[in-house]
Amino acid sequence: MKKQRKGFTIVELVIVIVIVGILTITAVPIYQYHVEKAYLTEALTMLRAIADANTMHYMEHHTWTDDIRQLNVSIDGTESLVDGLYRIETKNFVYACCGDSATSNTIATVNRKPFKERYWFSFSAVPNKKTPKMGKYEITGDATYNKSKQIDKMLVKYYKDKYK
Repeated sequence: MKKQRKGFTIVELVIVIVIVGILTITAVPIYQYHVEKAYLTEALTMLRAIADANTMHYMEHHTWTDDIRQLNVSIDGTESLVDGLYRIETKNFVYACCGDSATSNTIATVNRKPFKERYWFSFSAVPNKKTPKMGKYEITGDATYNKSKQIDKMLVKYYKDKYK
């Protein structure tokens, strides 16, 4: 009488490993996209708060500020002065205000770190309005830097379409 062996054959193990590999290859990019989308949602919420604070500054002083420190907004990060603009750097993003010197009335901007290697978004005051309105902004953004990933380009397109 033959003794029955318990266990898996090598072919069965290889098939399982191949299936797990295929699932991993498809799941990891989707996971990365959703994690990055969560980071960016938080950044755009903060960007809206900065734009609202800059709009309040405009209503009080009749000029936009390019000094983020003058705004009544709290961001946990380190302040730095780069190219004449004060910026606040957090773990994932760099926030700044551009003020009256900015082109196209850009009043708040955020860059994904590492700076100028991923993507950026800006809020601008809606043009042709005598008094800007809180929460009424035009969004611009791009992911054209050299090291931009496909995920970054997809996110920029998603949020630009969402805020139209």
